[in-house]
Amino acid sequence: MAEFIQALVAWKLGIVLGWLALMFAAERLRPAAASGRGWFGDAPRLARNVGIWAVTVAVSLAIVLPVSVWASAHPLWTRPAWLGG
Repeated sequence: MAEFIQALVAWKLGIVLGWLALMFAAERLRPAAASGRGWFGDAPRLARNVGIWAVTVAVSLAIVLPVSVWASAHPLWTRPAWLGG
């Protein structure tokens, strides 16, 4: 069982990327909200989604990442010596 968990952790990036690619392809083949404009007629919707993704990445890099780094450097309490590894 431990070997399976180690393999799963080692391949998690590929698994997640494969799942996302599968979901993207499924959405393109059978969209949840059909527009009736054809395969390339959804360019405005795709552009809007890419814009939302870009804003999310920018906010994550500008706010979430520095706050996480600061929080990891300033723990709320000190860890006892006997608990350290």
